Amino acid sequence: MKLPFILFAMIALAFATPAYAATYCVDFASGSDTSTGIPATNCHSANNHAWQHAPGMTGCTGLCNSTTLNPADRILFKGGITWTSGAFPWTIKAVSGTSGNAIYYGTDVLWFTGGSFTRPIFDFSFVGYGTSAINFNSQSYITLDDIEVKNYAYLGAHFNDCMLNGGGSAYTNQTVSNSFFHDWHSTDAQDGAHNGAVCQDNSTGGSLVIHNMMNNTAQTSGYGACVSGADEIAFNSCTGMSQGNLDCILVHDNIFANMKGSCCGTHENVYEQVGTHPVTFYNNVYHDYPAEGLFLGAPNSNSFVYNNICWNPGSNTCVEIDTNFSPGTSIAKFYNNTWVPGGSGYALRIVQRGSGAYPTVTMENNHVISDGTPAHEALICDASWDSTDCAAVTTLTLTTNTTMTNAAAMAQGYVAGNLFAPTLSSNGTVSTGTNLTGSCSGALTQLCSDTSAGGIRTPVLRPASGAWDTGAYEYQAPTSSGSSYSGSLTTSGKVTIQ
Repeated sequence: MKLPFILFAMIALAFATPAYAATYCVDFASGSDTSTGIPATNCHSANNHAWQHAPGMTGCTGLCNSTTLNPADRILFKGGITWTSGAFPWTIKAVSGTSGNAIYYGTDVLWFTGGSFTRPIFDFSFVGYGTSAINFNSQSYITLDDIEVKNYAYLGAHFNDCMLNGGGSAYTNQTVSNSFFHDWHSTDAQDGAHNGAVCQDNSTGGSLVIHNMMNNTAQTSGYGACVSGADEIAFNSCTGMSQGNLDCILVHDNIFANMKGSCCGTHENVYEQVGTHPVTFYNNVYHDYPAEGLFLGAPNSNSFVYNNICWNPGSNTCVEIDTNFSPGTSIAKFYNNTWVPGGSGYALRIVQRGSGAYPTVTMENNHVISDGTPAHEALICDASWDSTDCAAVTTLTLTTNTTMTNAAAMAQGYVAGNLFAPTLSSNGTVSTGTNLTGSCSGALTQLCSDTSAGGIRTPVLRPASGAWDTGAYEYQAPTSSGSSYSGSLTTSGKVTIQ
């Protein structure tokens, strides 16, 4: 007998969607773990039956502890409520979501205490747990969204001792979004590269850190990275740390600013490459940091760096490639960056560590502001200029780059106040570059538009024919609004610039 079409459709729908997708409410101030956690209608109405803890939190008992989560479940924290240090460490239940049905740990902006919505707060009170305060337990398709996380202490150089850790074995598709991480330090003056705010070092694909603010300016030392190991980090503001990000694969539209030295003088880069995977770094702003900006050089890996703006590095270098790692077949390509290394500094330095020449470097359409002479030195320190400190490059291509002294740049209006953008059509970067339209694919797909300057401006489409501008910008008449670059976090969680 043939099944009626409507019955067949209902059966198909049942298999396509989670059978038990549910919403659970969590209120540390007035919830009870003996409740069901399931609201009669929604969390911001009466009879929400809220738990005090989320499943897996320290202190979770009763139905909170015994409830089994499923793909597409939502665990919502009440806005304006603080979860104190005794509720942590928190290791989430060993249940993964699925594609299109992630398990969501976040908020309902209609559910809050006080006059208006503010984020739920996870306050660790600088208790040294000896492990990460939040552990995603190597589960896949998990999202943490819209939370304020603060006051974390990690115990020495423990690997992956972080505010939030993805887990100790392989996982995919973990997302951290719209949240505010701030104030962390080490209890015994040790600083590890894999410590800090968000660590996703064991991700094997799809993990994303997006629209977050990470700020450690109140602490005396930067202590660790904002993000370690994520597959993609985008539209984040990252300030006051000792390292921006470690070994992330795709890094774009972020601001890394006002970094400070670590307690121990190590891991003080905006970006540090460790793995052999390709690196794509574009549309970022990074400035005022103690050491190198980008630290590249892993063996047999390709790096694509474009549309970035760098100034005031402590090492007078915006990018450093280290040959100590036996580069093999590595390729590094740099297009349409604006680099202000300070004084007579280098935009790019190839470090001599006794491992021979770096295979291939291409620098095209970049704008460098430096008093280094000749222009080759301002652009790159390699063995052809300084064979004592800098290494050779086997195949070096330098095409249509613009160099100018600090005084000449200032005279033309290239200053930090406008993020070194051209102000007049007669400026030295305007229409002086090579048209690279044919290169705008794959890792370079976004190259056919100019920079977003860390997500604070709308990129301008570069011309399909005719000369491009050099540097990160394609000239347009300035607006009256101007630009600045101090970050804040809106109620919706997006990083905005004021």
